[in-house]
Amino acid sequence: MIHSRKPPSSKAILAVRFFHESSGNEPVREWLQALPAEERYMKRNPHVGSTLDDFLRDDGSYDAVQAIAVKRVLAFQLEESMRKARLTKSEMARRMRTTRAQLDRLLDPDNPSTTLQTLVKAAGALGKRLNVSLVKG
Repeated sequence: MIHSRKPPSSKAILAVRFFHESSGNEPVREWLQALPAEERYMKRNPHVGSTLDDFLRDDGSYDAVQAIAVKRVLAFQLEESMRKARLTKSEMARRMRTTRAQLDRLLDPDNPSTTLQTLVKAAGALGKRLNVSLVKG
């Protein structure tokens, strides 16, 4: 059983019931007592409160990851709309007045280089319209 309480020194102290061997020894307590005093306390996690977005910004990969994420959502939505409309890729490409290879690039979730013009054509071919907006990040 572990209990936590905060002493006036603001270092966390854990009250613990230790395992007893049949001989009466408490190996964990003995191990803890052998540690230097500064190592007996838990260290605060410096990453508490940070987000994945913060990590990606610090790493310098936020924009690339964001572009891939948006593209994956768009590719999924397009494929679902095509499935619901029972459209083949060939028919979709014909409606967009483009090639099947161009449509394959559009539906590739890992290829973020899609133009707005292509997205507008795809939406129109599905009887929909594209809505792009900027939101506070």
